[in-house]
Amino acid sequence: MKIYFHNKSELRKRQRETIENCPSNISPLYNEISYVNDTDIYKKHKFSLKYKIIDAIKKFIPLINLKKINDKHLEAELVYMWGAFPLNTQRQFIVELDNPYVLAFYKPRYFRILKPLIKKMLLSDKCKKIVCISDACQNNLKLELGHAIYKKSTVVYPFMKSQPEKIKNVGKKLLFISTQFELKGGREVLEAFKLALNTDPYIELTIISNTPKKIIDDNQNIRNLNFFEANIDKNMLHENIYPTHNVFILPTYQDSFGLVYLEALSHGMPIIATNNYAIREMVLDGKNGHLLEAPICYYEQDDKPNMALWDTDVSEYIHNMEINNLYVLKIHDAILNCIENQEKYSKASSNLYNQKFSEKTRSLSFNNAIKN
Repeated sequence: MKIYFHNKSELRKRQRETIENCPSNISPLYNEISYVNDTDIYKKHKFSLKYKIIDAIKKFIPLINLKKINDKHLEAELVYMWGAFPLNTQRQFIVELDNPYVLAFYKPRYFRILKPLIKKMLLSDKCKKIVCISDACQNNLKLELGHAIYKKSTVVYPFMKSQPEKIKNVGKKLLFISTQFELKGGREVLEAFKLALNTDPYIELTIISNTPKKIIDDNQNIRNLNFFEANIDKNMLHENIYPTHNVFILPTYQDSFGLVYLEALSHGMPIIATNNYAIREMVLDGKNGHLLEAPICYYEQDDKPNMALWDTDVSEYIHNMEINNLYVLKIHDAILNCIENQEKYSKASSNLYNQKFSEKTRSLSFNNAIKN
């Protein structure tokens, strides 16, 4: 089957890998993909005047995410869209969602205004299937749009390459990876690490992030602490970073999925995270790591959005928020627990990846989405 993947010149890693790792029975058609940088750092064009104007329009006008398809010479039998509906094509399409609100440019209030039209488009014969990249997304879709939409959906997790099985030495090296240091709990991790050093002087922490210079300067004399810029390509991470660290830690305030958790899982790492949305599908509290409840959360317990935060510049809000000392203590305790139970948690992470997220399992799920 020939499938046209509607892509821009630059895609997030999970989108590129959807194309590059299609099951063998699928012939992918797509525009040329840029490989300028193999990280998920925000691209420079997002800060251009054109982008700022478009972004401002999205903030104040309810819009459905529509993308123009050049259909004139398209040979594909099916069109695959990421978070958008195709324009000017007669072919059936599949739409992939990380959460339902992407269909209204991640504006929940506007999504609810546009619900009748969004439902109509999803229930149309042209929409063959709705692919959710997590159970949380699929459940959220049902809550927002009802059972008929839910029945038309399926879960296909993002592709994550299986890693060669290596015997990892038991150690005390923590790993934090994110382009957004404060938004993903970097300040709290740093404070928890300094507390943990008082208990165990052999604990180490590697932070790969766009860490503010002041934070680096203020902590340059802390032992066993290493800062790196978030410009390390994925191959280097998988070959030299994940295998040499023991516990992955990213207590994020905001995430719909978080591909780095799946990366850590594929390397059999214990994981410390927050119970945000799809993260709890990759981290089972007390089994392969710890799930913490953050002081503020982007989602409510039923996975619907916390509207007060979605209407706020969350990065700025967290930047101005005082560090919660009780939360730091919880992270500290989770660090010590993961180090103590490292072998048990590592085995559980490897088992969870193999059972639920492996290449073979993902390929079967993707094929089922295309066929049904």
